[in-house]
Amino acid sequence: MKFEDLQFKPHPAFSGAPTFDATATQARHDFPNKYGVSIITGTNAYSSPPDAPYEVAIMHDGNIVYNTPLTEDVEVVAKRRSPQSKDMVCIAKIGHCNQARVQELLDAVEKLEGKK
Repeated sequence: MKFEDLQFKPHPAFSGAPTFDATATQARHDFPNKYGVSIITGTNAYSSPPDAPYEVAIMHDGNIVYNTPLTEDVEVVAKRRSPQSKDMVCIAKIGHCNQARVQELLDAVEKLEGKK
């Protein structure tokens, strides 16, 4: 997957929300190994526009994961209680990415060994 082939669309979580961010966009891509990426931009992204406007989350089977070699040292940007359980959930993303870093992550995620 090449960065240029990503399809950025309005971010669904911010569309029509009270904290509407007209600049928020998201691109998602899933690889055959069941891993994927969610890449967002906009004022709610953990980013540094214009030089590093992207925030990347690593996904597995459609859920954000933190137990990969790519996410073991990501910065925890918030903690909250999970609505599904009483456990604390870390909200950690790979932020402040430029286009070259996003491409590195795309290449690395595609090479991750698929979980069983």
